Amino acid sequence: MLEFLAIVLLVVVGFVLAIGAIVLIPLMLLGVALNLLIQLIALPFRLCAWLFAGAVGLAAGVLKVLVGLGLLVGGLLFLPLLPLLFVVGLIWLFARLLRPRPAYG
Repeated sequence: MLEFLAIVLLVVVGFVLAIGAIVLIPLMLLGVALNLLIQLIALPFRLCAWLFAGAVGLAAGVLKVLVGLGLLVGGLLFLPLLPLLFVVGLIWLFARLLRPRPAYG
């Protein structure tokens, strides 16, 4: 009797697995096919996005280089003027100190 129940259980489990496989395998294949279709439809948009991102990145890189060169050249031109700026600042502070204060009220 126990052997008969084991055989029946195995047959039932095998039947369930076979039915499940018959149902699940086509559904899985359908899912793979739909995923492939969606990816193929989205591919041109991804390529455009990659090209746009590359162009923006290249433009940003060129802009960074130009700004860096401008700051470097500006700093090199401003560096010799620092002593003159310091002297002019001291003269301005001294002239402001000697200016009479306005009378209020």
